[in-house]
Amino acid sequence: MRLASGAAGLKASVADTFIEPGTILRSRCSAMASKRVAVIGASGYGGLQTLRLLQGHPELEVTFLGGERSSGKRWSELTPFLPLPGDPVVQSPEPER
Repeated sequence: MRLASGAAGLKASVADTFIEPGTILRSRCSAMASKRVAVIGASGYGGLQTLRLLQGHPELEVTFLGGERSSGKRWSELTPFLPLPGDPVVQSPEPER
């Protein structure tokens, strides 16, 4: 596999550039702004799989865990096998009125 220097250098002549299959493109911007993510139904099967996929993502940060039955409990109490930074408290998914 080859490493390309960045997508920014490619955009000038995309039509004339051949990118070999298996090439990994690295962005020149190392400090990207993270996007906040809320996971509703966090302790259910779908929520757990979503959180597992989001773990360690460089651009996404889980900032809200929602759950009706698990509301008010610390994440580590519910799922010690899937630790999250800051051990957040699961909150009610009801919108504030």
